[in-house]
Amino acid sequence: MHSACQSPILPICRAHVGQGIPNVSIEVVGENLAVIVVFNHDLMTSLDYMYIFDWKTGRSKSVSVAYIVVILTLIPYQ
Repeated sequence: MHSACQSPILPICRAHVGQGIPNVSIEVVGENLAVIVVFNHDLMTSLDYMYIFDWKTGRSKSVSVAYIVVILTLIPYQ
């Protein structure tokens, strides 16, 4: 544990067996710790999560996220 960290445990989310095994990405930038949890088992019904914490205090930071959906249209070449 880092000496500046006040809380070594950060609760993030609960998952059920039907969601499958999550992929977790962690990024630290300055005092911010970002945790992204993605469930790939059922893409239509799964919920993905993104959390931002102050890693020193363990406090959650509010975040606004915009998702961009890319639609690919294939047109056969004649």
